[in-house]
Amino acid sequence: MVDVRSMVTFDANKHSFTLDLGDIGTQGYWLEYKTSVLYGDNKQKNFAELTATNVTFANPAVTEGTWQYNTSGGGATENLANRLKIRKIDAETDEPIPGAKFLVKRDLDGTEYTLETQMGGVVVSGLIGAGDYTVKEIVPPPGYELDETEYPVHVSASDGAVLNTYDMPKKVDITVKKLWKYAGGAVDFRRRFL
Repeated sequence: MVDVRSMVTFDANKHSFTLDLGDIGTQGYWLEYKTSVLYGDNKQKNFAELTATNVTFANPAVTEGTWQYNTSGGGATENLANRLKIRKIDAETDEPIPGAKFLVKRDLDGTEYTLETQMGGVVVSGLIGAGDYTVKEIVPPPGYELDETEYPVHVSASDGAVLNTYDMPKKVDITVKKLWKYAGGAVDFRRRFL
């Protein structure tokens, strides 16, 4: 077993990674990793792409895997057929955020829908139909920066679509002045001692 932790680079949200093995010569590797399912999704897809320098692949070196949660004995799962599920997540804490408003536009005919995330940071559209859509945040949740990214989404007739979006909390600069109190009164620490 080879420890590759020093060869792994994660994206800013730690939702994807790059593994740079360098020149492996004739060595072979088996990559295995664990992931988690966000907020109880019924289905999750993972993609992997193999690239190399000075090598041409006869077939694209891309693979896709799907994990699906199934129940029996009276259990129920969420039906997203012809629907769009949007999650708004804090980019620093991965916590869900309510109060984000999105404009959803069907690419084919320009039909527009407005959706707002509720408690749990989630909104699920009504039946909007299968097809390609563009999703853009139009109002951020209170205390967050607006994400101006336009997200292309394909809603399928059988599985719908799930879009996870991330917002950065607004940062505020605050000037603070420290006063030291003693029996004789207050002393401005900055002026006296700096």
